[in-house]
Amino acid sequence: GFKALHSPCLFDRPKVVATLLEHKVDLTARAMSTTNGVLVADEFALHLTGARAHADTLKVLLQAQQLQDQPGLLDARDFTGRTPLSAVIANALANEQKIREQEIVIEMPYNPYPDEEQDQPGLL
Repeated sequence: GFKALHSPCLFDRPKVVATLLEHKVDLTARAMSTTNGVLVADEFALHLTGARAHADTLKVLLQAQQLQDQPGLLDARDFTGRTPLSAVIANALANEQKIREQEIVIEMPYNPYPDEEQDQPGLL
C-alpha cells in the first residue's frame, strides 16, 4: 500500500511533500500494490512523481536532505526495472506522442456546421 509520502507525490502536492520531508518521513518507503495476488506496482516516491511529470513535487524531492545523504536512491529501480529518471523519460515520450496525435487532429479540416453553406477558402 501507499505510505504517507506517496499520495501527495501521486497527486502533485509539493507543499505537503515538503512538510512531510521536514518531519523526516521515509523517502525510501515503497508503494506496493497487488491485484489478485500479483504485484502490479512497487515504486518509490521519486518514481511516482517522475512518471507523472510533476515538476514542482519532483524538485522538492530532489532537494531533500535524505536524497543528499543517500544518492543511491536516484538509481533505485521499481518493479519494472525503471529508475526515477527513466520514469521521467518514459512519461515525456508518451506525452510527446499524445501531443503529436492532438496536432494531427487539429490539422484535419473540421466543419462544425456541415449542413450550412460557408465560404470556403480557395473555392469560388
